[in-house]
Amino acid sequence: MRLALVSQRGDGAKAVSLGRFGGYEVLLVELEKGSTATDTQLWIELYDHNLQHGLDSCSCTDLEEATIAARELITRARQLNAEVQPDLGKWQNDV
Repeated sequence: MRLALVSQRGDGAKAVSLGRFGGYEVLLVELEKGSTATDTQLWIELYDHNLQHGLDSCSCTDLEEATIAARELITRARQLNAEVQPDLGKWQNDV
């Protein structure tokens, strides 16, 4: 998994891009162990680079849950990009 190779951010979390579609990006974030009161360690986020703000996110307790959430947010990112750039959206690739 790419997270193992990523340096920790200032808050102790690690993040990798699962795909970028125009100005929309889906990120997998691994929270620092002990940073939450629950078992949540993985976070999937749909980020809008134009607004510089997260649009949606999902906390996940395991990889299976994270996979399902990632697929849903990647689909949403593709749809949002296609709405913004209808002619270019079909040509955008995920990373």
